[in-house]
Amino acid sequence: PHAAGNTTVGVSTDGQHYAVSGTTFMYRPSVQVSMIVPSVGAVEGGASVTVHGSGFSTSMRLRCLFGSEVVDVDERRLSSTQLVCNAPGQIAGVVKFDVCGDVEGMCSWKGL
Repeated sequence: PHAAGNTTVGVSTDGQHYAVSGTTFMYRPSVQVSMIVPSVGAVEGGASVTVHGSGFSTSMRLRCLFGSEVVDVDERRLSSTQLVCNAPGQIAGVVKFDVCGDVEGMCSWKGL
């Protein structure tokens, strides 16, 4: 894995000579979820769910996934190790929970 931070982007047609465009690519730490509190809520939704983990960044647009429902993070209650989302209404039963960043595929895939 690459260290977090910016790197320049280059293009090559032969794998030996590169043209560097001055364009950068940013590597971000992986989003990791370790625990959610509470882990149950009413079918009507509305519960404030606190998510504990790492890789959360105020420079990213983070979202919580409750099953297939996407919910934005409350940016006023965000730190690098904790964030809060309001649970949406759902039918009764177990749903997969996840946190995703602003880039496609940047999810914890913890599947709590």
